[in-house]
Amino acid sequence: MAKTKSAPANCYKVLLLGSEYEVGLKVFNRLEFLEPGARYQVSTREKPKHMTGFPLTSADIGPLASQQAFDESLKAFDNSQLRFELPASQEIISTTELYSRAQLETPDPEGSHYRSYDLYSKRHFRVSYARLLDSHKASLVERFKTAFEENMPVNASSGLCPKQQAFSHAPVVATSQALEVYQGLAAQGHVYSQYLAGLLLATATGGYSSSCVSYLLTAHEHKHPEALKVLAEFLLGCEDYLGAMQCALLSLAGGHKDVAGALHKVSNGVDPAMRTEMVTRLGERGFSKITSTLVTHLN
Repeated sequence: MAKTKSAPANCYKVLLLGSEYEVGLKVFNRLEFLEPGARYQVSTREKPKHMTGFPLTSADIGPLASQQAFDESLKAFDNSQLRFELPASQEIISTTELYSRAQLETPDPEGSHYRSYDLYSKRHFRVSYARLLDSHKASLVERFKTAFEENMPVNASSGLCPKQQAFSHAPVVATSQALEVYQGLAAQGHVYSQYLAGLLLATATGGYSSSCVSYLLTAHEHKHPEALKVLAEFLLGCEDYLGAMQCALLSLAGGHKDVAGALHKVSNGVDPAMRTEMVTRLGERGFSKITSTLVTHLN
């Protein structure tokens, strides 16, 4: 995610580990991440209920989320990041390039871009555009599931290092090969992979690396409910209390109530003078709209 000096409406200038980012305030209402029963609610008076548990290993499916909910959550993609291999030339093209070529090759006088995409897909891939998207995304999800089987829970009976103790989720590790798969899938817009790559980089598998930040911010941008919570906890372990507070507040404002624990950890980690200074700095960064939430959870 690109760094910036200013932020448009509904975006906040967030300082994380000394670097500034634009982070949008997202309501966690993405269909793939809602509880199965909430997907059919039509009322808009209350925020929809997103999943409260996101499996990190195959053993978590059931205790944390049903198989149905997990399978649905794997369908979340940013289609603009998909890449396809042209059968005739083996050239790899992005979705954006496909769109551009389709409109040049078969311009539609009625302005129906979808028709251009469909004709291009049938001509070059021998399938409809809808079928091309569905089959490609299904193949990426299968790659995810294969890598996911390699994720293993960690026996915490011997104790955890201080950085790991900052996280509320059960500790998990993955092979370097599985992490590479998640990173590759993240680059193709698979949102669960963006979240999982970020989480693994933030913890023992990735050596508590700051490279987790871009993955977790991207997952948040695509409305993954847990992304900013994990990032807030990572920043707590790095003693970046202001960064942790910013992420926790944005997550809470988006509808993630479980992130309140991170706010309390920040409160316990700083003295009263530093709390006052953080409130001031948050106001300077445009957080005045949600600082009432900050006061509630710090007192």
